[in-house]
Amino acid sequence: MKLLDFYKSLKPNDKHLLKEFCWILEEKYSLNEADYLAGIKDLENEHIKTLNIWFKKKSEDYPLQYFLNSTGFLDLDFYVEEGVLIPRMETEDIVSWILDYYKTKETFPKNMIDIGSGSGCMGIALAHKLKPDYVGLLEPYKDARKSLDVNIRKHLGGESEQVELLKMPFEEYDFKNEFDLIVSNPPYIKIADPEVTDSVYKFEPHEALYGGLEGYETPIAWFKKSVGHLKQNGLLVFEMAYNQREKIQSELSEYKLEFVKDRFGKDRFFYYINE
Repeated sequence: MKLLDFYKSLKPNDKHLLKEFCWILEEKYSLNEADYLAGIKDLENEHIKTLNIWFKKKSEDYPLQYFLNSTGFLDLDFYVEEGVLIPRMETEDIVSWILDYYKTKETFPKNMIDIGSGSGCMGIALAHKLKPDYVGLLEPYKDARKSLDVNIRKHLGGESEQVELLKMPFEEYDFKNEFDLIVSNPPYIKIADPEVTDSVYKFEPHEALYGGLEGYETPIAWFKKSVGHLKQNGLLVFEMAYNQREKIQSELSEYKLEFVKDRFGKDRFFYYINE
């Protein structure tokens, strides 16, 4: 059966479905989408079965990234499955900003820690580019660590003296060193936030989403615990919700914080330099 014939037989009302079919064929079977769009090759029964499964799951708002066990982040491919937060474009913007920041410096960070690492997209992408002597990836949740383990092996060669997976809650973490770079995408969404989509609410881990009644409680608490463990001229960068700037500035007024917008022009992260 031809791909276009199969697509039309479903009578889809979603203009993205055909492109998703192509991604699935490419990611799961390493097939060339052009051959199937042009009708040069026919779908096999296994392909049709997989595409039918996706068609059903899509109707349930299931994330395509979980179905593919894959998502792009900068120029890297990250493994993701249920139980781990799916990396966002806004987080890419943060990592890109950090990489640009270090391009202006004479030295890169010798050590760093990623708090609430999830899939590892922030910490692993940074370590992949900056090559620190040590990177700590802190993730307390077993389900999230399934993806994190895969990505550590895939991009950093596995755990070693230079790459440490820290499995405790951050509240229980005991800083034994000072760091050149501390990064985090903490839970920062407020409870019952109406802006959370059905797909995110149903399938992504709530422990990685919700930061408290107002959302900003966790970023503020994690900042306060972290900031005393920055080296001289060390950099601390935290993601936040677009509407939390005023409260974070107020609660952390003793620190000289800078706020940066994402690609959509919304406040998305703040940073502090221990000058």
